[in-house]
Amino acid sequence: MDKKTARAYVREKRRQMTENEIKKKSRRIQARLFEETCFLEADVIYCYVSYDQEVMTRTLITEALESGKRVAVPKVMGKEMEFIYLHSLEELVSGYRGIDEPVGTEIAREEKALMILPGLAFDGHGNRVGYGGGFYDRYLNKWKDTCFARLAVAFDFQVVDHLEMEPCDQKVDLILTESRRIVTA
Repeated sequence: MDKKTARAYVREKRRQMTENEIKKKSRRIQARLFEETCFLEADVIYCYVSYDQEVMTRTLITEALESGKRVAVPKVMGKEMEFIYLHSLEELVSGYRGIDEPVGTEIAREEKALMILPGLAFDGHGNRVGYGGGFYDRYLNKWKDTCFARLAVAFDFQVVDHLEMEPCDQKVDLILTESRRIVTA
């Protein structure tokens, strides 16, 4: 499936979901994540802040902070994105395209971290289609020598049979949905 088709397909499926379905499925995905060794052993988590009809991450962020993990979330700066440390959800304000971003300025530069990535569509080989801005691909290409475990959380319908990718596109190692655990690495 090409990127344009994948984006249209997933956006339509997400529009059909009720707020209750999003919450219920997000809770299932988070419960699965909280049992993953990569989450349990991570000292630092780079995590997106959910927006619109994405898998919800605020509970995940709070759980990580309360368990003593350092959490960094994205902040768009021009055409680039940085991960900024977050100490509580109260440090978030509306930012790029209305997505909540941290008010802080302490940039995370970890050698090892668990990165929880957003995306519109994924396949069983770890291919990921984002929203088209290329922020995560540029970030991961820039820091390619850093040891990030790349985990995607998604609803079942976001995982398709095959995605056409470009050389600059970055893959994920693991995809968790409400009913599946897909190891791609």
